[in-house]
Amino acid sequence: MQGGDIMRFLYILLVTFSFISSFELFAYVKPNPQYTPGRLCTAQDPNFEKYDYPAHVAKCNRSVGPNEKAIIGKNYGIFKTDWNKYEFDHLIPLNAGGSDQIENIWPQPKDEALKKDVVEQQTYDGLKNGSLTQEQAIQMIRDWFGDNSIAPALKGASDNTTTNNTSPDTNTTPASMFSSATNTNEPSYCNPSTFSKFEISPPANSSKILNLHVYRLGHVVLAGMAIGKSPTSAMEALAKSYSAKVDQVNYCTWFVGSGNSSAQKAFNYLPVPNLFTLNINNAASTFMNILGSSFFQDNNNFISCAETDGYLAVGCNEQQHRGPSVFGMILAFSGCTPEHATAIANNIWGLNGIKQEVRLSIVKAAYDYGNANHNDQAKLEQQLSN
Repeated sequence: MQGGDIMRFLYILLVTFSFISSFELFAYVKPNPQYTPGRLCTAQDPNFEKYDYPAHVAKCNRSVGPNEKAIIGKNYGIFKTDWNKYEFDHLIPLNAGGSDQIENIWPQPKDEALKKDVVEQQTYDGLKNGSLTQEQAIQMIRDWFGDNSIAPALKGASDNTTTNNTSPDTNTTPASMFSSATNTNEPSYCNPSTFSKFEISPPANSSKILNLHVYRLGHVVLAGMAIGKSPTSAMEALAKSYSAKVDQVNYCTWFVGSGNSSAQKAFNYLPVPNLFTLNINNAASTFMNILGSSFFQDNNNFISCAETDGYLAVGCNEQQHRGPSVFGMILAFSGCTPEHATAIANNIWGLNGIKQEVRLSIVKAAYDYGNANHNDQAKLEQQLSN
């Protein structure tokens, strides 16, 4: 290659690199729902600050460090040298009750971030003076993007809310592949934006149980926890604190992970494959093949535990993937729409890298199973409502 050819080659490389860098700056003007499905702050969030506004919205503090930025940058293909071109933005603003977890953060080009700040101030003002609900604030963010599929994990929180005369277009969400729409007759506990009000504080001796969240729905205590990483004795004690005879029925606890041999012996052990080995085509059938009989057919089942013991617990190893999905399945079988049941599970434990549509397909399978067995569905709904 001659000297002139080399110079031309280097010039072409320089122009190409400049184009790519310029393109990268504007390539991500909307969040990717696979990495940023949106997530709400809860009282169990590590950065939870307080409840605020007339709407009693949970608020979290910002704490986005280098480790979080590295994960987000990798997801979006942004090098560390280009971080200064972006604002690591909270999709659902912190002042509107957004979480500080990675599922709610994305790299927004700085010029776009300045524009979004305007609507974020509007949501803050509206929540503060009581003229907006949290659902309406979330919808304002979607309206600003001009895309109602934004924050699919929170889709259920604002399905019935419109602002600026804009009607939600459910056909633009990942949930559009399913036929079920928001059901106005679903149980009252199914609203993702208010589900946290059912959370109760567990006994003090349960502090060693990891990723534990406990809810009282009707006369039933519904719990999810990291069974594989927690002491079996502590989980047994938790169950007995709510139901004296629950030890006679495997503590009405379902372990869908693996690796905790004592938990496998003590509880209903139905290991489900790791969700990262499944996809949209086989996840739902896999979960239902393993867990379908647990709803009402097995001697120990979800409905019998709800009716007789008033306690029902599920969990996997770390309560990040399989366990939260089963928690959503139980809610969906009882009559919550798949979108709402999935949003509730996502809000509590997050997606943690799995695809939104995969979890939604699993939860919808339980919803369809409940509709096909309406009498049993009604039994579970009654227990969770009364």
